[in-house]
Amino acid sequence: SLVLCSDCLIFSISSDKCHLTPDEGHGSSFNFAVYYDSTKDQCSPFIYKGEGGNANRFENEAEGQRLFPQICQCGCNGNCVKYYYDSRDEKCKEFIWTGCFGNGNRFHDYNSCNSTCSGVKGKNTSKACLLKRAEGGCNGNCVKYYYDSSDKKCKEFIWTGCSGNGNRFHDYNSCNSTCSGVIGKNRHLTPSNNIMVVTDSMFNF
Repeated sequence: SLVLCSDCLIFSISSDKCHLTPDEGHGSSFNFAVYYDSTKDQCSPFIYKGEGGNANRFENEAEGQRLFPQICQCGCNGNCVKYYYDSRDEKCKEFIWTGCFGNGNRFHDYNSCNSTCSGVKGKNTSKACLLKRAEGGCNGNCVKYYYDSSDKKCKEFIWTGCSGNGNRFHDYNSCNSTCSGVIGKNRHLTPSNNIMVVTDSMFNF
């Protein structure tokens, strides 16, 4: 199991996991993830392709920030200017982050966003919505949502806490906004600027 990204931040863990360079892996998925950047002592976003990679990869900062709220940069009622990648317009845009939770499609500045995502096509994100439901291979009991491309709607399923694929969302709205009408269209992962309700009992990958 992976340490939380916030563990690296708060406790300055010397584990090799925290000092690995980000590895996008391989495959056809397009997933925003975060890794611990030891040179900046912060969690930074990167794109994960769905398979392979290394241990310095986290789905998002939500669970760590729930457990350790002191790492929230401007409080949950904050007004932080951040940037996200809009795959429909194929460019980075500014948005207001409340300071806690959210997802990996959040960058500290325009250049970080642009260098990470420039040239990425929205159709890559759509591929994840067409993947079959994947429960994973662990023993967890986490309520998640996936897009059923046959019925063309988002459905609830139980994720076991590790593995799986990119067709997995924390809540119905995230699934629906990303995948609804995905056939024949390009969808995008919008930034999450509000508090996310975390239902995971574990945070492994």
